[in-house]
Amino acid sequence: MIEIVSNLGIVIIIGVMAFFAGMFGDLESDVSSNNPNSRILHAPEHGKLHKLFTRVISSTAILLTTMTTISGTFTQVFMELNIPVVVILILAPLITTVLHVIVIATTYMGQMVGNAMYDQPLYIDVLFNNIPTIAAYSYICLFSITFMSYMTIYELTPKQYLSMPVLTFILGLLLGCVTSIVGDIYSGAEVLYQHRKKGEVIPEDESFDITTKEAEFSRNSIDILYLTSKFSGPASGLCFALIIFLIFWLFILFGSHYGIVIGFLVTIAIFIINYVMDVSAHKRFDKNKKESE
Repeated sequence: MIEIVSNLGIVIIIGVMAFFAGMFGDLESDVSSNNPNSRILHAPEHGKLHKLFTRVISSTAILLTTMTTISGTFTQVFMELNIPVVVILILAPLITTVLHVIVIATTYMGQMVGNAMYDQPLYIDVLFNNIPTIAAYSYICLFSITFMSYMTIYELTPKQYLSMPVLTFILGLLLGCVTSIVGDIYSGAEVLYQHRKKGEVIPEDESFDITTKEAEFSRNSIDILYLTSKFSGPASGLCFALIIFLIFWLFILFGSHYGIVIGFLVTIAIFIINYVMDVSAHKRFDKNKKESE
């Protein structure tokens, strides 16, 4: 009984860290890779010069998985060197964040240099505004994943026979999928085409005609955070935290065999609820569908 209570307490801590990992992982993606990426990347070719930051180096899932695995690898190596755990949990994500920022910054600058033939400038203020924000969000996300992995392997009972790189890889892949699916509720496409009517079909040859101006200034990636930090970021964090908490909770209370069965039943129940809500929402609020009927 004491073991179960202790494990549940650890799971609650892991769930809280999962919320921060999901939220800041999504916000980092919103700042560093505005959707639709290809439209922003090729907009200068069509005369649309912009100040939007976009890396277009990989999907969010692949990049997050890579960086969390690197952080887990550094953690494992430092533990073999008998460095204090507190120092390791701070240092490993920090080193990985530096690598992350180098990749993001060089990718963005390379894209802008490539678009110089279309008169697209490389704005220094875009670098100075976006890179520190990306670094901060990335560090919080990587620290949370590394901390969760450490608590899972070394604090839960019975002992989990996994290495830090393997578990951080799994959690990073799951986190990347969550932020890509849940966080893309706000993808940036809405504001990039705000000069068009809602629901209007955009022809392919005009899809690069993006909105580049705010009410007073040029549109930039930091502006996107004003909305995503209120909705898609917390939604991503809540989704990731619920997944992590339910997985651990089911296995702790019901064991490995019954936990799988009950987890499957919970998944089916959530799927059915989601389907019913989706169909109901379309019937009640889909204006285009009502007009077609």
